[in-house]
Amino acid sequence: MPVTINGTTGIAGPDGSASTPAFQGTDANTGLFYPAADTVALSTGGSERMRITSGGNLLVGTTTNNASGGVIQVSNGITFPATQSASSDANTLDDYEEGTWTPSVSNMTTTGSPAYSGRYRKIGSQVTVWFFSTTAGGVATYATIANSTNVSGLPFASGYDGSAASGGPPGVAVNGTTTAGGFVQGPSSSSTTFYFSTAIASSQGISASLTYYV
Repeated sequence: MPVTINGTTGIAGPDGSASTPAFQGTDANTGLFYPAADTVALSTGGSERMRITSGGNLLVGTTTNNASGGVIQVSNGITFPATQSASSDANTLDDYEEGTWTPSVSNMTTTGSPAYSGRYRKIGSQVTVWFFSTTAGGVATYATIANSTNVSGLPFASGYDGSAASGGPPGVAVNGTTTAGGFVQGPSSSSTTFYFSTAIASSQGISASLTYYV
């Protein structure tokens, strides 16, 4: 590829394109090119993958600034690793995890054959869990006693010990299909167990969400 010396400022050449970048190796459709004034981009396989705009934005998978105006913009979001590997810096956005957990329910009187399942999402020190009950072989009726029926097996132990310095308030939640007042956190010795705060009588099953801190 012919190039010329542009005075004392550097090497000048063609702008190129995504399919034929200005700077390339033996692979002629992969390299660096200049799609617009004050803009530089990289392509692989003949398609643009990344560019730095004249305003200093880094665009990945897109060629147009979005409304957020962020310095780094990606077309399809950021994927976090399946295995948590959090940084020691609390301000680093790398502590995200989601998955399923198996609720274990105690001191609940039932008829029918309820089954329990759960999902969770952890962002930093905040954990949100979802708890569901379903029925099999007929409708289940639940009768609970306040501060007695509990759900254990939460995916992360609570870090709350009753003090403001322990990372946040105790977990609270609203139940989706009951008139109960929600979950409350158990004592610190039961940091993976939460209790229903009021009695429940339901023939529809139970669904609830809970947010707490670790």
